[in-house]
Amino acid sequence: MASEAPSEAPKESEEEDVQRSGREILRVEGVRKAFRKRVVLHDFNLSVCEGENLAILGKSGSGKSVLLRIVTGLLEPDEGRVLLWGQDTTGFREEDWWPLLRRMGMVFQSCALFDSMSVTENVAFPLHERRSLPEREVHRITEERLEWVGLAGIGHLRPSELSGGMRRRVAIARTLAADPEFVLYDEPTTGLDPITGRKIASLMRDMDKKLKSTSILVTHDIDCARTVSTRWAYLAGGRVLADGSPDSFFASPHPEVREFLLGEESAQDLPGMDLEEGPR
Repeated sequence: MASEAPSEAPKESEEEDVQRSGREILRVEGVRKAFRKRVVLHDFNLSVCEGENLAILGKSGSGKSVLLRIVTGLLEPDEGRVLLWGQDTTGFREEDWWPLLRRMGMVFQSCALFDSMSVTENVAFPLHERRSLPEREVHRITEERLEWVGLAGIGHLRPSELSGGMRRRVAIARTLAADPEFVLYDEPTTGLDPITGRKIASLMRDMDKKLKSTSILVTHDIDCARTVSTRWAYLAGGRVLADGSPDSFFASPHPEVREFLLGEESAQDLPGMDLEEGPR
């Protein structure tokens, strides 16, 4: 197993010596992104291999969602480059992105469902956009994905008739309809009550296992990250500050990582932490 992260953070990140296998799906190299004078990502580096389920953690405004938008071509980095399946996306035009985006799926924080469409039409939408299939096959896949997420029989309803948790399930079903190789989740439990949030996290874990997919989960929800992801990366100062297994995070001596975890966990649950003295 990996060694414990050092007490002093290296220049780039504290990174656990994780045994990683499979081909590389994503590589982010030296990316910088600023909005006017505010630098969100600075000399940012990250890679994700096939079959990995990575959670990206960090405080609000740390650049987690900005990273997803860069990875999917919605934003251009000011510096650096993004490689997907070995292809350098620097200078890509919109039409250049499509072959890669067809291999990806994203669950947006807002769900991004079409209110004017039924649930069935929402789930079928990527099938019509990305694949030429007979209508009978589209119907079969749509019904199957709704069954996977526990929503069989509600295809006739509109998104406005659903609860927040049900809308998240529809968004996941729609993303999975096109059989993506690489799934991106942007704060999928935000705004949900704890019980519903745990159900959504369990669903995501089950879908990753069922489809053997590679995924990135952007979240500040520690319970969700612990349920879904076997590798965590913590963003701070525009870079990856720590990268490793969940166990390595809970044993980390780094003050900022521990402070973040303490926002979700009681101090008694973190090894080496004294309520009076702070980190040892």
